[in-house]
Order: sequence, then structure tokens, then C-alpha cells
Amino acid sequence: MRQLALLLLGLLVALGAAAAVAVSFLDLPNATVRIAAGAPNGAYAKLARTWKEELEQFGVDLVLTSDEGSAARTAVLERQVEAAFLVGGYSTSKKYFSYGNASVIANEAALRSLGRMFDEPLWVYYRRPSQPIEGLQAFKDKRIAVGTEGSGRANIISMILHANAITAKPKTAIFSYENFPSDAKPLIEPVDAPDAVDVAFLILPSDNQTVKDLLDNPNDILLMNFEDLAGAYISKFPFFSKVVMDKGAHRLSPNIIPTAQITLLNTAPALVVNKDLHPVLATLLTHASAVKPKSAVDPATGYPVMFFKAGKYPNLDDPEYEVHTSATAYYKAGELPVLLRHLGRFNARWGIPFWVTAVIAQHGAKIVLLAIPIFTVLIPLSRAIPTVYAWIIRRRLLSWYDRLKSLENTLDRGDITPAQIFVATQELDHIDRAVSALTIPRQFTNQVYELRSHINLVQQRLSLRPTHKPKNQWT
Repeated sequence: MRQLALLLLGLLVALGAAAAVAVSFLDLPNATVRIAAGAPNGAYAKLARTWKEELEQFGVDLVLTSDEGSAARTAVLERQVEAAFLVGGYSTSKKYFSYGNASVIANEAALRSLGRMFDEPLWVYYRRPSQPIEGLQAFKDKRIAVGTEGSGRANIISMILHANAITAKPKTAIFSYENFPSDAKPLIEPVDAPDAVDVAFLILPSDNQTVKDLLDNPNDILLMNFEDLAGAYISKFPFFSKVVMDKGAHRLSPNIIPTAQITLLNTAPALVVNKDLHPVLATLLTHASAVKPKSAVDPATGYPVMFFKAGKYPNLDDPEYEVHTSATAYYKAGELPVLLRHLGRFNARWGIPFWVTAVIAQHGAKIVLLAIPIFTVLIPLSRAIPTVYAWIIRRRLLSWYDRLKSLENTLDRGDITPAQIFVATQELDHIDRAVSALTIPRQFTNQVYELRSHINLVQQRLSLRPTHKPKNQWT
């Protein structure tokens, strides 16, 4: 039995070693997903936090970082984080200002999209002018709030202004890189105030408190209407779409806000990853964003979020980034792959490492295909194991047969002396005792008795020969 156990153990060790070697060549994902989501109270971070519980069901822990804009983009490229929210248009702005820089273009090509998440319009507030304005060209020589320097929003706004021949130069415009407050103070205070601005650009979702506060602001500030130029901007910058804020869409009482229909340019933030992100993690992130989209209800008011349309987001209609193949496969199937859907939750429930789930989910089909030839070999081998085991037991008995045969050959010699016969008798007794003490599985007991019967035959032959003890040569 011991030999059989050793044989099976050796087979398992060989298979385990082969599996370990195979796993060593695989890309094993980390069970922690880090997402650059900007400010903790921002829309990106709030959305990402809703995915935590869903990812935990598969043994994946979610960690948010406050990186945004260029810092978030760099973190994804350098694989310091697994994913990041990038405001719609950021990739276009990087290419716009790169002037064909090969490294910038290569970096953008290394990013993959898992989908666009929600509406995030461009809000342009400005002081009431003395004359009606037709477009952004009217803001030349003005002080313009564009947002935090280095942020994706500031890059996009700078690109739009640049397309209107407005740049951050003393003779063209002065850019303010301070965060614009919800009380609109820089637009309301006197024009000669140190921090006053003439126009403020914001890219924020409509349920953002700053947006609601600005819409409710009773002071004489206006919201830019892109009705006549929306088509031109969408043609020039395909990441834009347009949304229409109908009269009274924000508030009906006590005052109707807005007082007339306004067309806004709209963007949608993308959830981007590095192209080398493990496909199982990309699939799970896509799944989390699909089953936990941004809420359709504004928690502060209980009303539907402005511009919300059921089923619009998240989606893979991305004009800037190549869509990750895992995201495409997920949306095409409409659900997680069977192995990942069931095995992932089972493994997480029982504390099995996530990398095991990832390997099986990614290579399950290959494992099955590889298992076919392996079992083709193992099944006949398993049938041969009893034969091999019987041979091992039989071999133990054959060694005693060899010694017995050697003694019998001695008896066949004509010149054997009584002293030699005595020695042979002692040897035969030793063989008999050793065979009697053998530990043999019960199914082989008959072979032991056959051997002992043969020993008895040889003993009978020896009993017919005269014997005596050899003289002690030292006495």
C-alpha cells in the first residue's frame, strides 16, 4: 500500500510542479483595484464608491485615490492605479496641444476605455454685457476662470478658448486657475476687485451643488446658450454632444429657471485603464459600472437628474479612446462570463485567492482543452496502476524465490558436505521466518502461502540429507 501511495503522490507532485511552472508564466492580477477618482466628494468618487460592494463579491478590494487630470492619466500609464476617471475631451486636448508630439500620441494610444459614465455639461457663466454676444470670441481681453491648473477640465477649456483665438496672454486673456465658488463671488463683486473674473467655465454634472447654486443665483449673471454654435463645436470636437435645458427645467417655483430654453455643450467622463490591465479586472470593472450606474435621482431634491435618459449610460460610444476588448465582450454578452460569474463569487466566499479565479476565468477554455490530452494519458495510466502495484508486491516475493532457488541449486550438487547442508538449513529457516513476517495486502496473501509451501518443499529435501554443525576452527 505504501508503494501505491508513493506512486500516486509522485504523480500529484509532478502535476503540481507542472501547474506551478505554468502559473509562473501567467500575469496574475492584484486583488486590489485602485481608481483615480479626484476629490473625495466629487461625482467620480461618489460613483466609484458604489462599486465597492459589487467588486467585493469577487474577492476584489476597491481603493480610491484623489489623483485627477494629468496626475490620474500618468498614474494609469505607469500602472500606479488600475483605472481613472478622465473628463470627456481630455485626450483630445492632450493631442491638440501636443503639436504631433509622438510620445503624447503613443501615451494616448496606451489607454483603453471601459465606457462613458454620465452627462457632464459645459457651463459658461458671464457678467451681463452691454451688447449681446454671439460666441466665445466676445471674451477676448477678459479675465476667465478655467479651473485648477493641470486638471483635465482646465485643459479642455483652454483648448476651446484656443480654437477661438483666446490664450492666456496679457493682450488676449487672463486665466484664473482658482476653483470657482458656488456663490459666484468673482463674477458678482466689482470688476476692479483683485479676484474678479468676467467669465467662468465649469464642467460639472447637473446635480452638482455648485451648478444648482449658480442656477439659483439672483444676481445678474448669464449662462451661455450654444444653440447656434453647438453643431460647429460638435463637428470640431466630436467628444461633445448637446443637451437642452428646457424653460423651467431647474425650477418652476417661486421663479421659473431658466426663463428660456438653453442649449449646452455636453461631455461624458470616461473610465480608462492601461491596455495591459488584466482582462478579468477590466471585465469586473465594466460589470460594476454597468450594474451600478450613476443614480438617476438627485438625492438632494428627490427629482430625476437633469438630462437623464434611461439606458444612456454607461455606454461604449467613445470618440477618444479605443474600447477595451473585455468591455466590448461584456456589453455584447450582457453579463459576466459563466465561469467568472459563479466561480468568482464562490471563491470569494470561501477565501480562495482572487488570482485563482482570474486564471480559471481567463484560461478556463484552454485548461479544458489541455485537460483532454492529459486525461487521455492518465486514464490508461490509472488502469495500469493496479497492475503496477501487483508487480511491486510480486517483486518483493520474487527476491525470496531467488534465494530459495539458490539453496535448491546447492542441494543439486553431488559434492555437498553435511556442514554445507546445515548452513543451508539455517538459511532456509531464516527465509521462512522473514516471509512469515512480511506485511502484504490481504488480496496477495495466497502468494505468500504459495511461497511458504515452496519453502516447505525445499525443507523436506534438506531433511533427507545428513547434517552436522561445522567445527569451530578456533577451538
